[in-house]
Amino acid sequence: MVRDGHIVTIIDHESALYGDPLMEAGFAGTYLSDFGDPTAFMRGYGQEQLTPREQTRRGLYCLHLVVIMAIETVYRGHTTPPSTTGHASRSTR
Repeated sequence: MVRDGHIVTIIDHESALYGDPLMEAGFAGTYLSDFGDPTAFMRGYGQEQLTPREQTRRGLYCLHLVVIMAIETVYRGHTTPPSTTGHASRSTR
C-alpha cells in the first residue's frame, strides 16, 4: 500500500488461499493426533464427524500441510523444532 508516494505496507499473500473449509488447520487433529482434539473446533463448524469423502480430503490436506512444514523448515533455515509445541517436528517424521 502506498501513502503520500511511499510504500507503507506490504501484504504477503504467499500462503493465502480461498477454498474448502476442511483445509482449516483446526481440522488437522482429525488426522494428526499431535494437533490435539478437534472436537470443539469441529463443533464450531457444525460438524460432529467427517463423512468418508471428507476424511479423504482432510487426509490429503494433512499430507499437503506436512510437506509444506518439512519444506519450509529447510527453506527458512530452522535448525531446531519450535520450542512452544514441537508439533511440526513430530508431524513431519
